[in-house]
Amino acid sequence: GSPAARGGLRACDLIEAVANNPVKNPADVQLAVDQGQIGQPLNLKVRRAGQSLTLELRPAELPRQN
Repeated sequence: GSPAARGGLRACDLIEAVANNPVKNPADVQLAVDQGQIGQPLNLKVRRAGQSLTLELRPAELPRQN
């Protein structure tokens, strides 16, 4: 599975913050991931079914495509 799936992120989750920075749109999430370091923890605050959760994800390199 993907780093997001391994970290517990689900398709229905609403990402509210990444590394304690509020998220306004998907580009904010992508920017935070791009600025993070591969293998280093990245905390996400998500809302799932009305509950607030904090997940720890570890970004990984994308597999090479031939």
